[in-house]
Order: sequence, then C-alpha cells, then structure tokens
Amino acid sequence: MRSGFILFAFTLLPLFARAPEEATPHGVIHITVNLVQVDAVVTDSRGRRVTNLRPADFEILEDGRPQAITNFSYISVAAPTGGETPAQPPPPGVPSVPPARLRPEQVRRTIAIVVDDLGLSFERTAYVRQALKKFVDEDVQPGDLVAILRTVGGLGALQQFTNDKRMLYAAIDRIHWRFARPLSPFGPSAPCIAREVGGPAALTRTQGDEMEGARKDVEAARAREGEFNRQIYTAGTLGALEYIVRGLRDLPGRKSVILFGEGSPGSPERGCGPDDMLHRLVDRANRSSVVIDTVDARGLALLLPFSAEYGAEAAAPRDYAALAASNASQYFESQGGMSYLAQQTGGLFIHDNNDLAGGIREILDDQSGYYLIGYKPPAATFQAGKNGRGYHHIQIKVKVPGLQVRTRAGFYGIPDEDTRPVYYTRDDQLRAAVASPFGTSGVHVELASQFVNEGGKDSRARLWLHVDARDLTFQEAPDGSKKGAVDVLALTFGDNGAVVDGLDRTFTGAFQPAELDSLRKLGVNYRMDMPVKSPGGYQLRVAVRDTASQRVGSASEFVGIPSLRRGRLTLSGIVLEPGGLGERSPAVRRFQPGDRVSYQLEIYNARRGAAGPTPELERKVEIFRDGHLVATPNPGAISQVPWDSRRLVMAGELTLGPDLPPGHYVLQVIVTDKLAPKQPSAASEWIDFEIAGGAPKESAPN
Repeated sequence: MRSGFILFAFTLLPLFARAPEEATPHGVIHITVNLVQVDAVVTDSRGRRVTNLRPADFEILEDGRPQAITNFSYISVAAPTGGETPAQPPPPGVPSVPPARLRPEQVRRTIAIVVDDLGLSFERTAYVRQALKKFVDEDVQPGDLVAILRTVGGLGALQQFTNDKRMLYAAIDRIHWRFARPLSPFGPSAPCIAREVGGPAALTRTQGDEMEGARKDVEAARAREGEFNRQIYTAGTLGALEYIVRGLRDLPGRKSVILFGEGSPGSPERGCGPDDMLHRLVDRANRSSVVIDTVDARGLALLLPFSAEYGAEAAAPRDYAALAASNASQYFESQGGMSYLAQQTGGLFIHDNNDLAGGIREILDDQSGYYLIGYKPPAATFQAGKNGRGYHHIQIKVKVPGLQVRTRAGFYGIPDEDTRPVYYTRDDQLRAAVASPFGTSGVHVELASQFVNEGGKDSRARLWLHVDARDLTFQEAPDGSKKGAVDVLALTFGDNGAVVDGLDRTFTGAFQPAELDSLRKLGVNYRMDMPVKSPGGYQLRVAVRDTASQRVGSASEFVGIPSLRRGRLTLSGIVLEPGGLGERSPAVRRFQPGDRVSYQLEIYNARRGAAGPTPELERKVEIFRDGHLVATPNPGAISQVPWDSRRLVMAGELTLGPDLPPGHYVLQVIVTDKLAPKQPSAASEWIDFEIAGGAPKESAPN
C-alpha cells in the first residue's frame, strides 16, 4: 500500500491510567435457541404512539402458532436533559461548539441517512439536500450518532458515523446529481443480470412488414437495456445497504437506516441478483436490530401523461386513458421494494409527500420508543429440513381495539451465534477494527491530531499515536532479551468516505528486562506527519494488533484542513498537554481535577495595521461540558514565530478546577481579527479531553 505518512519519531512516554473496560453494546433483537425477541411499535388511529400496554395486551405467533411471552419491556429513547446554562451564541463566522465525543453507553439513536445517488434525479437531489440540512440543524440531538452516506460512497462509508455537525454538513455538500450513472462497487456481475433479464436476443425477422418488425425489435432492445440498467443500479443500491447494515450490527442505540430514493430497490420476488439480495438484506437488518425506513423523494407524483408521451396522432381518449393507467401501474410497482423493506423491518414508508424534512421528523418520532417482546421458540425452529433452515413468520397482535402494531416480519432459523463474523487473518482483524466507529480496546490506543502549515505550499496533518505497552506480549529470545511485534494499519478517509492514504506496517523491537519494565510503565508514542494536498475534512482511523496474542485496539481522530490561499483568519489544531511536564504524549488527554494543562496553537493570515506590523487580535478561551459552558479561563499570550513572519503562536496554561466533576469536556479557542476589512473576522478551534475520577489534586499556585 502506498504510504504518504512519514514516521517522524519513536519515543517512550509515561503511561497514564487506563480507561475502564466498556461492555460491548448489543442489539435489541435476539435470535437464539432459547429466546426470540423482537421490537414492536404500537400506534392509535391518529398515529400516536401507545406506551402503557402490558404483556396480556399482546399475542405473538410464529408461523401462525401462538407463543407464550417470556420477556416484555418498553424502551423509551428519551432525549437527554441538562441543568447547566447554555453557552452564548458564538461570534459571526464561528461555528457552535460541537458536543463531546460520544461513548457507546451515551448513544441514544444511531441513524444512517442513505441517499441513493445511483438513481436520484437532478431536481430531487436539491430537495433532498435541503431536507438533510434542516434535519442536521433542527433534529440531530446530543446522544445521536449519525452518518449521511451515498450508495456510491465506497469502502470508507462506515467511517462517517458522528455527532459532529461539521462532518455531517461536509457529507451533505458531497451529494450531487450525477449526469453519468457510475456502477456501484456493490453491484452483481453483468452475466448474472443478463441471465435474469434474458440476455440480448436476436432481431425478430418478419417477411410481411419489415418496418413494423424493425420497430418492435428496437422497442424490445430498449426494454431489455432498461431492465438491465435497472437491475445493475438496483443491485448496487441493495449491496450498499447491506454493507451499511452489516456495519451497524454492533453499534449501540436505536438503530435505523433512512433511505432516500426514486423508485424501488428490487422487488419481493426471488431471483438472480437484486431480488435475492432484497431478502438477504431484510434478514441481516432484522438480526442487526436495524429498522429500515424509506422515503420516496419524488413526493406527490403527477401520473397524468403529457401530450409528448403519446403524440398528436394517438390522442384518442382510450389511448390517453391506457397510458395514464400504465403510468400509474409503473409508478406503484416502482414503490414495491421500498414498501417491502419498511414493512419487513418494522419501519415507515414515506411517500406521496413533498415535505421531505417532515418525513424525516415523522420517522424520528416513530423511533422514540418501542416494546421488546420475547418468547422461547419451539425446538423445530432451528432444525434443518430438506431446504436447510427455513424462514419463520412472526406476527404480533394487539388485543386492544383501535390500535395498530408494526414489527419485523420474520427470520431464518439460524441462531445469531452462527451468523456473527469470525476474523482469522491479520488483515481481516485490522480492517474490522478500523471499520468500527468506536475504538476497540484489546490494545489501548489513543490519538491526537493537528493541522499545521510551516510555510510550504501544502499543509500537513500532524498525528500522535499512543500505545499502552502493558497490552503487548513480549516473548523471550535465545539471547535473553524480550521481543515483541505490533501490526499498525492507519487509513485516512476524505469527507466522501473514500480512502485517500494509508499506512500498513509491522514494527518489531527487542528489549532487555530493565528496558521492558520501563516500556510497560511509560508506553510507546509515534508521531506522524501526513502531507495533505487538498483542503477538506479528513478522518484518521488507526488499528494496532499485538501479533503474539492477536489482541486488537483502534482509535479515530478528525482533522480539518483549511485553505490558506483565501486570506481568511485561520487557526491550527490545538495541542493539549500537562503543564510544565513535557513528558506525556498529546494523544493522552486525560487529566485529574486540579491539574495544570498547557495548550498551544498557530494563527495564520492575521491582518497587519498600517501604523505597525502588530496584529490586533482578541482571544477567548471557553470550556464546555455536554455542550454547556462551565468555565472561561484567561487566554494565553500571542507571539510571532521568529523564522516566519506570517505565523503566530498562541500559548497558554489553565488550571482545571478541583470542583469539576469527572467527564468529557471541550476546550474552545476563539480569535477575532479587529483589523479585518468591513467587519471583524473570527476563527475558532476546539479539542476534547477527559477529567478522570479520583481525589482532586491541590491546585498549584498561579
């Protein structure tokens, strides 16, 4: 693999206390030999959710046979509330402070918005973008983990789950109408579809009417080509959905996929390629606790034909009526797959509605609570028959008159443990860890990043990687030393989800016993500089594998690379370290109450006054917890880089108050240029850190 990383340094760093192990989140759907548990949403005649039912109000059937309910609960996905005073609005041009990075147990909803840009029209693409921006502005809440994906997004799609609105806006900006329809990397092979469609047929030979025969041949060829293209793009859409659902399996929260498209991704009929993929997608979604909601982006369709469709010579009423009926039939047939996906997974199908943003809000409201209903399945459910383990239908009935229930339609008789992936090879283990939006903790890994520009044409993303050496295995060598090896896979993804660069290496080392003791206490730090040619948002994901034990750890970091050529005031990333120590890696951003913490960043494109070369910059430093302002420390001083007059450095130190409770915090720095033309220009940067529990230290004197 081509690498744009430069291994800049290898140093030993002191190790800070480990984060506690967090339990792996599980989905709500369980399919085992002892328990089948599914989710259900109950609404009244006005579509309002009903939340106060009891087990006696339900009846559950498997293949038409009643089952005794053994597990029952109602899960409310309530929005979190906080008592702190909200922060004041930021200055013009400065984005609001982002929420702290979510931990798995904090996730309330996991939402994948999928835009089927394989088949979206030019007009509807603009409407979908508007609806998604309104969704991010108004509906994304703390506790939401969201991704905005495209069906041609490629391998990196699953790296974009976030609660950072900056990344979501960047993903929306990547949604464009495609004049030439690309082939999806998830589509089936052309021979499979050609067999399903029937393949190219020989031209019909007629003796009586050569012109009529030729016309029919052209129409038949167009129909075959249209069906071939429909199958190609449909299979690409379904393949992308299956890939996304597979990645959602181990994510926390109420999980949903909201698909925006025009027309149907497949049909419920079985067959080669897309039709069979539709059934596999439904089964995988049900096992992954994923609800698939679908939105027909065409809105309220006009099904009456225009004169150009039937021509002036065929204007008889019967021709007009026949064409209108044909349009209606094709339109409703095109909705079959979207309706089927929603129905089979307990979701909603939003159609014939021009308010796309309102459709999203209706879906989110529908997901705010659900019942979990379980039963012990009969022994025959998982027994293999002549055709293998068959499909079992589930039906849930509500005994209360006037109520409706939506749930999943069924499952294949295969226990969950038989469907979970097992990663045996080195590459599979590393890539599985990189694909997870949450860092795995077999080996504790921490990351930090900073955008820097040292006067050259291209900027750099500076990255610090810290590995806890106590998680590594060292084996005795013949010479008495201890040898260890780690595999490192680092991938950088652009804002379109595509891999733009990477590093795949194995590092080895041999240590004497005294050196090994020091290594285990201090940990290992790498610093890497990645040249970046194009401005944009990038996400770095790193997986580290101990080769002896095959334990794997991973971490991720987002870095924004701005363009300095426009002359706008710009800040580099913030480096956060324990004040005065200079020993711990910037990647380890975990402190105790009372700690003194130093920070540093660079300032670019500051205006110079006519009376002198000194810029006039106002500084503001703020600390947030859960999106609420908790402290405003005195800002640090600004100085000029001696060897580069275009660069300024802002450095400061703050003391974490002894009364700050443990938790995740955000440090934001805002700089305003008072010499900017017309009105002051402002820029901001932020970095997250953690205050660990334990007895607070006494504050050092200022």
